[in-house]
Amino acid sequence: MRRQTRTEKGAKRMAKIVEQVHERGGLLLVTARFIPGGRTALTLSCGVTRQPRRWFVGWVVVATVIWGNYAALLGFIGGKSFEENHTLAFIIAFVTAFSITALIEIIRWALKRARYRQTA
Repeated sequence: MRRQTRTEKGAKRMAKIVEQVHERGGLLLVTARFIPGGRTALTLSCGVTRQPRRWFVGWVVVATVIWGNYAALLGFIGGKSFEENHTLAFIIAFVTAFSITALIEIIRWALKRARYRQTA
């Protein structure tokens, strides 16, 4: 972590990462599972920001179960349907993953807004 915070730009970037991990928490880990490269980037970010191991493992288990079921169902349902059209299968998988991510963010935003209204 020292290396990342040597410069002002690096310190700001690290502060933003820590803020996002604390604000979004486990939902970020679930969402990252659906984004190519997201899982790796977030795993590294959780390590660099020293997130508690028990918290991390708990959310990774939840994310893995959700992602595994999604992938299995997608393969089961779409396997025969898209046997000859891999591009369409990729597009549908990408749109589905993006939709799940958007839904999670909308729910998170609505909950945050409701909490803000209660305190105001």
